[in-house]
Amino acid sequence: MKIPFAIFLTLFILFSSKQALAFPELVRHGYVNCTACHLSPAGGGLLNPYGRELSKELLSTWARDGEQNFAYGAINPPEKLLLGAYVRALQLYEDSPSATVAKAILMQADVEAAYNAEKWAIDGTVGRRLYYDSSGNEQHSLYSRRHYVLGRVSEKQTLRFGRFQNEYGINDPNHELFVRDSLGFGNDTESYGLEYSYGGENWTFFLTGLLGNFHDKYSTNQEHGASATASYFFLDKDKVGLSYLYGESYQYKRNTFGPWGIISLTDKLYVESETDYQVKISKIAPSTQSGYVTEQKLAYDIRQGITPYGVWEYARLNLDDPKSQKQSFGAGIHLYPRPHIELTAEWQKLKIFSSGDYYADYAWIMANFYL
Repeated sequence: MKIPFAIFLTLFILFSSKQALAFPELVRHGYVNCTACHLSPAGGGLLNPYGRELSKELLSTWARDGEQNFAYGAINPPEKLLLGAYVRALQLYEDSPSATVAKAILMQADVEAAYNAEKWAIDGTVGRRLYYDSSGNEQHSLYSRRHYVLGRVSEKQTLRFGRFQNEYGINDPNHELFVRDSLGFGNDTESYGLEYSYGGENWTFFLTGLLGNFHDKYSTNQEHGASATASYFFLDKDKVGLSYLYGESYQYKRNTFGPWGIISLTDKLYVESETDYQVKISKIAPSTQSGYVTEQKLAYDIRQGITPYGVWEYARLNLDDPKSQKQSFGAGIHLYPRPHIELTAEWQKLKIFSSGDYYADYAWIMANFYL
C-alpha cells in the first residue's frame, strides 16, 4: 500500500526538528499539561487563577495589573468557585464562481461556572445554540455546551464524566481546519463521555468512552465508541502525539487515527502538523471508504501576542474518488492584544474538485471575548 505524501511530511516534521514552540498549549514555556491553566484536563473552558496570570504574562501584548482577573476584578468569587463567560463571533466572506457570500455568525455566547474542590470538581455551561429544524430553518435555543463531574484520583490522574469535547489530535480551536471539520470535530460536536487522563512530566494519555448525545436530535454528533490519545514532551519544548478513534452511528462506523505534533524550528518559528487516516464503512449501503486529511501550519511570533502564519490543508477521504479531494493554502494572523480579547483573521484559496475543479476565495475574521 502506498503511504500518502502528507503522512511522510507529518512524520518528517515531527521527528526531524530541534526545538518546539506551541502557542495553543504553551509548550514553548514548558507547560506540558492543560491543567496548569484550565479546569479541564483537555484544556479549553474555565481558567484557574494561575491560567489567568499566564494570559497576562505570556500571551497578551499589553496588560495592566489585575486586568486578567474575572470581570476585570470587579467581582471576586470565592477561591473554589471558578466563573467565566464567552462570546465568539465570526465574519465570513466567500467568493466563488457560483456565488459571493458575506455573513456574520455568532458562534458562541456562554456562561460557565464550576466548584473546584481539592479532590473533585463540577462544571457546567449555559449558552446559545444555533441549529436547523426539519424544514431547514435557522433556530436558536438555550442549552449546555458542556457539563461534567471530575474526580482527581491522584496528582497526575483524573476521571471525568459528562458532556465535553473529545480529546483528539492537536485540538486546535479553529474548527474550520480540515483535520477538525472533515473528521467531525468541528463546532458544537461535544458529546457525553467517560474519560480517564494521565498527565506526567513527559507522557500524557487520554482514554475516553464516547456515549453520544442520546435523544438530542439537533446535535451534530450522534457518534458513540472510544478514543485514545498519547503524547510525549521532550527537549523541554517539543510535543508529539498519536490519536485513535473508533466511532459508530446509525449511518456508519469508522476507524480514524494519525500522528500530530507542535515543533519549533527556531525560538520564534514553529510548526503545527497533523495527518489522519480514516476507514469508514457505511451501514446504509454496502460500501467502504478510506482516505486521509492533513494540515501543515507554519507560524512566527513577531512579538508576544502577535503571530502571523501560513497554512496548507488537503483532504481526500475517499481514495477511490478524485472528486472527494479538496485543498487550500492561505495566511492569517493571530492577535492576543490584551487579556480577555483574542482576534484571528485568515484568507484561503480553496480548491473544490467536486464541482469542476474551481477555486474559491475564503476569508474570515473571528473575535473571541471572555471574562
